[in-house]
Amino acid sequence: MLIAAESIDLGGVWIGLTRFFFQNEENIKKSDLPTGYKPFCAVALGYKGEDIPTVPSKRNGELILIMINMK
Repeated sequence: MLIAAESIDLGGVWIGLTRFFFQNEENIKKSDLPTGYKPFCAVALGYKGEDIPTVPSKRNGELILIMINMK
């Protein structure tokens, strides 16, 4: 679903903690889920607020070496 959303220029995020949220009986009642349903995960979709770069920026090798030498 997330790949399909990206193909039509929508943003999406996988919400993995949904299962833990619905372990609470009160949360189940508030959500008005049909009897017998147990959500394990969720996906939120929407329009992107900004463009996502297609190529990650290059790391500065000198900064990494400096941080290693500080330990």
